[in-house]
Amino acid sequence: MLEINPQSKFKLNEEFILHQIEELDKYWLFNIVNGDIFNLNDVSMFILQMITEGNNFESLVFELLQQFDVEKNRAQNDLQRILQELLHEKIISQIKED
Repeated sequence: MLEINPQSKFKLNEEFILHQIEELDKYWLFNIVNGDIFNLNDVSMFILQMITEGNNFESLVFELLQQFDVEKNRAQNDLQRILQELLHEKIISQIKED
């Protein structure tokens, strides 16, 4: 298991694309290699969008606090759990720090 610290950055792996119909609150993650489709909730979509914009863990927590009604400790714990799951499923990769 990779250690996630405040400066940890991630990237969406190349075989995945995000799609949304925001007016209908519908969000999907597509694996363009094997055809898998994942339905996402608004929080998961938000996190993956923030990852594609290059935000680190600390910035992701800040953005979650701005966007959603959640306490900082809970946001940090839930985000850590979600990122670990996304890493385990190989949906995202952690960018190695030089």
